[in-house]
Amino acid sequence: MIPSMLLKKLYLVGSLRNTREGFAFALKNILGEGHIIEFEGLQVDGHSHPSGAVRIRSGQHPPLLAADISKASPLPFPVGVEVHLEVEGEPLGSGLHEIVLRVRTQEVGPITLNIRDAIS
Repeated sequence: MIPSMLLKKLYLVGSLRNTREGFAFALKNILGEGHIIEFEGLQVDGHSHPSGAVRIRSGQHPPLLAADISKASPLPFPVGVEVHLEVEGEPLGSGLHEIVLRVRTQEVGPITLNIRDAIS
């Protein structure tokens, strides 16, 4: 298990922003080589967002839906690479937001990131 203090360092503080389609934020792997094999959930301010509404952009890989990540089709998460998550839905209001992202990795199993960031 990775301590939550280290996991918080994966989040790029200040990356939370609204888009035309909803909102987006970014992660950057600073811990070690990894492969995401399952997208288990995304909640923002207690509201769940389906994996089919989350598009992921990473390095040289073509964009994919979080719902398409699996053991057979993992998302590589190499050290130093930024991963951008774009969520379709309502834009977020101004102020502080609580994000809970749950994924499963091939290397360490389930990971939960608890993030707080603001949109100004």
